[in-house]
Amino acid sequence: MAVTAYQDCFRIYALHTMEEIHRRMSEGLPLNPIKEERTFDVKGAFIVHMEFLYPSPTDKEHVLLVLFLIESVHTIWP
Repeated sequence: MAVTAYQDCFRIYALHTMEEIHRRMSEGLPLNPIKEERTFDVKGAFIVHMEFLYPSPTDKEHVLLVLFLIESVHTIWP
């Protein structure tokens, strides 16, 4: 899962598997679906769009995230 504002940074969350979430629920353990999170800076650009791309079905370890950015340009009008 990925979350973004329109500029400056985005955050990626790795979630527990459904099996792990169901196990924790059945054992009455606290439920937190987030396994790990990381924040990435995108200074000087606006995030226009994010899209997940999936590699081949045999590659269960990787997910690709594509960001579409527009560079922020500061223009001073006379």
